[in-house]
Amino acid sequence: MRVREKLGLKRYRKTAKRDEEKRKILLELGLKKTEEKEKADFITLGYRRRKIKIP
Repeated sequence: MRVREKLGLKRYRKTAKRDEEKRKILLELGLKKTEEKEKADFITLGYRRRKIKIP
């Protein structure tokens, strides 16, 4: 906390843009992790068939 105050960062966000390649890689990794965590939350039910009445 003290180091941040000395540097003048306080509560401001980082304004320097991240490298595009790094950004894409990090996004992909994050999406993969959330996908794997949420896989167990869902159950596959099979195919659904819908009946459509045509007047």
